[in-house]
Amino acid sequence: MKKKLGEIRKSGAKVEMWIKEFKGHTYLDVRRYYFSSASNTWEPTRKGFTMTSPEEAKKIVALLQEGIETLRW
Repeated sequence: MKKKLGEIRKSGAKVEMWIKEFKGHTYLDVRRYYFSSASNTWEPTRKGFTMTSPEEAKKIVALLQEGIETLRW
């Protein structure tokens, strides 16, 4: 399975979130991409992370929510 959940663009780069599968394991992948003028395509960087369990994803969501509440957005 491979499914793009969405992307955010900012300052000439973008962050994409995907559901991917590798060796029978499904995970969430959050990765930064840059635009390569040489190939005219978006290329992934090493900057990013994968979440391999629901607990990891829930922890990230909780931390984001805490940040939003702290900043009162």
